[in-house]
Amino acid sequence: MPSTSTSKASPSAVTSLPTPMTFDHLHHQAAINHATSLPPRSQVLALGASIGQLCTQVISHAPLDQIPPPETDLSPTINVNVDANVDTNTNTNTDQLPSSPFWSKPSPSRQSIYNAIGKVFFALVQLAQKTEINMQSSILKKMELNARKYPVHLCKGKSQKYTEYSEQTGITVHNQSLLDISLESDCNAISPLDEEVNDNDDGANDGDAENTPNNIPIPGSLLLPSTVSQMTAMIREFAMDRNWSRYHTPRNIVLAMMGELGELAEIFQFEGDKPDDAEKGVREWEEGKKDHLAQELADVSIYCLRLADVVGIQDLGLVAFRMGW
Repeated sequence: MPSTSTSKASPSAVTSLPTPMTFDHLHHQAAINHATSLPPRSQVLALGASIGQLCTQVISHAPLDQIPPPETDLSPTINVNVDANVDTNTNTNTDQLPSSPFWSKPSPSRQSIYNAIGKVFFALVQLAQKTEINMQSSILKKMELNARKYPVHLCKGKSQKYTEYSEQTGITVHNQSLLDISLESDCNAISPLDEEVNDNDDGANDGDAENTPNNIPIPGSLLLPSTVSQMTAMIREFAMDRNWSRYHTPRNIVLAMMGELGELAEIFQFEGDKPDDAEKGVREWEEGKKDHLAQELADVSIYCLRLADVVGIQDLGLVAFRMGW
């Protein structure tokens, strides 16, 4: 039975939380959270449960996806001079499909979905912690691999699977790996510096947090993103470069995330439950299997981050921290 502390302050009483939320703070919170005592296989089940809860909230509250016609211009209008007095209760994230009032106005129902997304992301942080996967580098490396699988000139505005481009890219289901990707030398491929890059001040809110600037650097920086908002911005730019916003509707993304969860669960399906030093079992996996785990965990994380961005959560890290408190 995990011990509890009666002196633990509430999240609202904590004044030292970084805004935007950093990955380091999330990992620290995961390390002290009692749910992290679950062995890896059980942690995957816990992640599945949190995604199931998200599905329940979406079914109960969210409007059906509205898909715009192909000719709809979804290029965001970048506002680099955000008025400090702007109404923080209004969702101003411009990288979104034409939305219903549900997504643009605060409500208890919308907040329940925001909280469910936060729980999913915190469960992902816990799984990364338990399996000793570097969440930040895995996501960034997977984004680089995705950039190779989906070159802008081949897939812009299209929704085909990467195998449709295998003849041009040379990437198939059998030759994908993060092991040969160096962040220092390769991450510019995510956002080539010779393409036009826009800063984006995201004015959306997380429902009950103060609306503060994300201070997001230009995507494509050689530095590993330290905050959840910075990583979200890189994923947003990746989608915008390929004109994929029209496909990134809330329900589409939730279904895609469920599909990736299935691939993640498959890795653990026949591992058996080893309550004695279960983490050691994952630690001793061969390199290729650990790479597969890192990729699938990154896939679910990318969809979770993208979903949060599309529905207007300003800082998913902050929501996740509060859900894990």
